[in-house]
Amino acid sequence: MAGPHRDAKRRASLPDTVGSNDKSAESAFPPLNLSITIGSADKKAFLTPQTVELLVLVGQHGSISAAARRLGRTYKWAWNAIDALARLFGQDLVAARRGGVVGGGSDLTPVAASLISGYRAVEDAANRARRSPCLGPLDHPAPDQTTKPPRLVIQPGVKFNAG
Repeated sequence: MAGPHRDAKRRASLPDTVGSNDKSAESAFPPLNLSITIGSADKKAFLTPQTVELLVLVGQHGSISAAARRLGRTYKWAWNAIDALARLFGQDLVAARRGGVVGGGSDLTPVAASLISGYRAVEDAANRARRSPCLGPLDHPAPDQTTKPPRLVIQPGVKFNAG
């Protein structure tokens, strides 16, 4: 069983929020809201800023419930989001920690850490691409709220390399 000192050290090493690490974006570029569809038409799951933030918060707080509360979402929503990704990859994203003196909780698995790193790598690459000089300034109006953003589809088994 993991002791509270080990968990606190592990949680302290996790980043506070999801998002690009590059904060130098010019004001001409609207915020990036990247949604990634993983899978195929019949079996898919979504990595969105909120689902990635959910994973980060589970890692920081050691609890799916606490993570859901921080996002203003229900436990059911959080569990369903994590479960959909876990079923797609055939591996757990969150490992349950048995109760005891300090209580039970949840820890992220290496698969979840890989998804977070992969999402951030894709997000950083998209931010760099949208600031490319060949794109020119964004002088067109913001997209209508009813317009769905384009989605990147990644097949299961694809490994991310954040380096």
